[in-house]
Amino acid sequence: MKTLALGLFKLATIFSPAERSEWLNGMRAELEFVPLRQQSRYAAGCLVAVFVWRLWTPHGIRSISQAVLLAANSALALLAATYALRGSIKDLTPLMAALAVYYGGAVAVTAWKGLRGAAVWMAGGLALNSLFLAAWAAAMVQPFASAYMRALSIEMYVVLATFLTVAVAAQTLAPRLERGP
Repeated sequence: MKTLALGLFKLATIFSPAERSEWLNGMRAELEFVPLRQQSRYAAGCLVAVFVWRLWTPHGIRSISQAVLLAANSALALLAATYALRGSIKDLTPLMAALAVYYGGAVAVTAWKGLRGAAVWMAGGLALNSLFLAAWAAAMVQPFASAYMRALSIEMYVVLATFLTVAVAAQTLAPRLERGP
């Protein structure tokens, strides 16, 4: 138990921000007074606090949000490309290919321009989806495909609005962290 607790404190020391070293030294000194059976849990709590301090910074918030958007857009691009290549619903193959390209573009823009680029890309996607819905409503499409396309379009609204919210919220929260409470 003691060895595990000391190992967790060693990790906490490695990852700790410099301005938290005095706190961490105090916590390490208190470890001697924690009952042996609870020392590992105590040290793990200190390690978690260190990671929260590392991540709850302007850079951490931006990095995590950007990584989440990159992963989500990559997964959606892969999913849409898979459906497009399989061609299981012939009427939707072009739409799936277009979605794969769109989400692939979202990955590129997010990686290149960060959260601001992602927000602009998602807002553009919402506008394009609205144009698609207007064009779809005016066209005559077979009933199954039309219901499926409507569901995909609504799903895309939800996904893009969620991604846009993540990007804007992270961009808004990060400067507030820089200013402090």
